[in-house]
Amino acid sequence: QHQYTVRSIYFDTATRRNYHEKVDGIERRKKIRIRGYDFSTRDENRVFLEIKRKYGAFIIKNRAPAYWSDLPELLANRDIEKHIQTGPGFENAQADARQFFYHVISAAMRPVILVTYEREAFYVTFDRQIRITFDKNIRFRLTQTMEPLFEEEALLPLITDHFVLELKFHDSLPEWMLDILTDFGLQRRSFSKYALSLE
Repeated sequence: QHQYTVRSIYFDTATRRNYHEKVDGIERRKKIRIRGYDFSTRDENRVFLEIKRKYGAFIIKNRAPAYWSDLPELLANRDIEKHIQTGPGFENAQADARQFFYHVISAAMRPVILVTYEREAFYVTFDRQIRITFDKNIRFRLTQTMEPLFEEEALLPLITDHFVLELKFHDSLPEWMLDILTDFGLQRRSFSKYALSLE
């Protein structure tokens, strides 16, 4: 019951600027994507315009929800007031959507690749700021449109014998979590699903 499917179509420039910034190890970089989810009890029509910013070891996300059925019109006319949903947790959704379109338009970004995987997510029971996720069955396909976001056809496996473990937290990890990482000899590694899939 902890598992759901994550689907992301990444945008990039014709020269793949975001990809090269990742490969070159640029400290301040971003990814632009539209993300959807498959939940066991889900609103199938909800997707998110996202900017994922990375500043060294820190990550900041901007997210703006919209209905999947409205996405073609939203991408065509960028009518944020009409199509972007606001509410609890998304008070800044319209501003986040404006930032999304600023990057897409100013850099002439287009859809590049779909990356899909299953995620198991767990919260620490006494601290909801700490989350542990396991991403598995990572698969991808090239695309120049948004149509394949919820499709499974023509997806290729990225890795089949490993999963990606992520620790998501605000500020810093507690000592008890660091002790567990040390006990298991776990080391922090960079793993970009977008860059590796594109390669």
